[in-house]
Amino acid sequence: MKKLRKKRGILKNPWFWIILLFLTFGGLFFYAVFFWGKIQISKVEVLGANRVQPPDIESVVLKSIDKKMISAGLLNVSSKSFFIADAKKISEGILSNFPDVENADVFKKFPNGISLTIKEREPFAVFLGSEEKYFLMDRNGVIFNELEKAPDDMALIRGGDYNNKKSLGQEVVSKKTAEMIYKVENSLKDNFQVEVLEIEADDIIMFKTSENWRIYLDPNSDAELQIAKMNSLLNDEIKPEKRKKLEYIYLQYGARAYYK
Repeated sequence: MKKLRKKRGILKNPWFWIILLFLTFGGLFFYAVFFWGKIQISKVEVLGANRVQPPDIESVVLKSIDKKMISAGLLNVSSKSFFIADAKKISEGILSNFPDVENADVFKKFPNGISLTIKEREPFAVFLGSEEKYFLMDRNGVIFNELEKAPDDMALIRGGDYNNKKSLGQEVVSKKTAEMIYKVENSLKDNFQVEVLEIEADDIIMFKTSENWRIYLDPNSDAELQIAKMNSLLNDEIKPEKRKKLEYIYLQYGARAYYK
């Protein structure tokens, strides 16, 4: 008759200790990565903000990095761990919440800090949308701040791709068109002391000047070439005394230019 072999206790089983050791170190690692107090984001440094208030940006950042790790009934455990903070998502959150911000560079500073360098949009014109709504617009053609009325020291732009569904922080005039408007406005002001008062930004861009004559450009053609033609005309053919009777300048017809 065979003797029954005695079962070894679980404490004498080497696999028990290996698994226990693995679970212990795994638990400690999980705690260290997600919940250790010293690596929870608590410092947010904001640089370059003027119109936007740093405390408002800090609030958005801390909210965006607060991740729920456990959610079961009444048990809700979240983490602001340095290791799970996503710099790209933080930047996207800032841009979506603050239309005044053009760019947000995010840097994580170990063990518990985040540094933000903010670039705010610079206005160069006022855009007039539907329902007589005025917005500041930057050189990218993006509206970012609603105004009660148009300032006297900025050109007024109409047309573009604005509708009631467009919101702050969205493009209403293409970047190429906005850049063309900027260059024409600067050239007229710097070279001929002529201000641009109003602009129609459609298939053809129309500029109304402070001397009550108009310039027409093609937004799909070379901006530098059209501006060079404009400058040449105003320098060589249309002297200041002739501008008093000037009605328009057409620059959108290839190499030719027409005026009356």
